[in-house]
Amino acid sequence: MANDIKRTEAKEGFRPPSTLRRGRLAATDWQSRTRYALRHLDDPIGLQRSPLSQTAVVEQLAQAKYPNGIVARGRALHDLLVECLAEIENALDGHSQVAKLKEFIALTRQGKGVTEASRALGVSPEYASRSLKRTLVELLAERLMLKTRSQVWERGPSLGPPSKPGVTLLHSGAT
Repeated sequence: MANDIKRTEAKEGFRPPSTLRRGRLAATDWQSRTRYALRHLDDPIGLQRSPLSQTAVVEQLAQAKYPNGIVARGRALHDLLVECLAEIENALDGHSQVAKLKEFIALTRQGKGVTEASRALGVSPEYASRSLKRTLVELLAERLMLKTRSQVWERGPSLGPPSKPGVTLLHSGAT
C-alpha cells in the first residue's frame, strides 16, 4: 500500500512543501513569501501576518522604530521592503535594458498594483505580471535573504553565529 502511494506521488510530481524541511528556506519559499508581502505592501495588518514579519531583522526594526506600536512588525516589514525596493531600483540605474523593470519597481513602491503599473508603462497586464513582477519578486527575495543573513551577524557576539548558514535567530536566548 505504501509503495502504491509513493508511486502515485512520483507520477503526479507531488512534492511536499519545502517549508516542512528543516534548515534554510528554499528560494521558492522566499519568493512565495515575498510575493505575498508585495501584494500587501500598503497593508500593515496583512504584512504582520506574513512569515517575513517573524524574521530577526523585522523584530529588531520593530523594537527600535515602533516600540509598543500597533502592528509594529507589519510596519517594520513595510519599511524593510521599501528600503529593499529602493536599493534594487538604484542598482539598476544606468542599465537601459531594464528601464521598464525600474519603472515598474518605482510604481510598486508607490503602492500601484500590477494592472495600474502596466497601464502606466504601456504594457499588457499579462506581461507585467509574468515578466516584470516575476523578476521583481526574484530580486526582492534575494535581497531579503541577504539582509536577513547579514543582520543575524550584526545582532551581537552574545548570540554567536547561526547553527546553519541563512537561519535567522528569533529570540535573544539562542546560541
